[in-house]
Amino acid sequence: MKILSICLLLFVSTFNINAQLILPAVFNNNMVLQRDSKIPVWGFTKPAEKVMVEFMG
Repeated sequence: MKILSICLLLFVSTFNINAQLILPAVFNNNMVLQRDSKIPVWGFTKPAEKVMVEFMG
């Protein structure tokens, strides 16, 4: 039973490692954006990782 628990823990912990997106501190909950303008968004993740950006729907 211990071996099964350890294997399950290792399997679940790999999901947190794969889904890591790092954004600069400028992107936060209280940021102000200019209306009707293009907003560049940048950050870091693994190559070929799918990223979706959405503002207010």
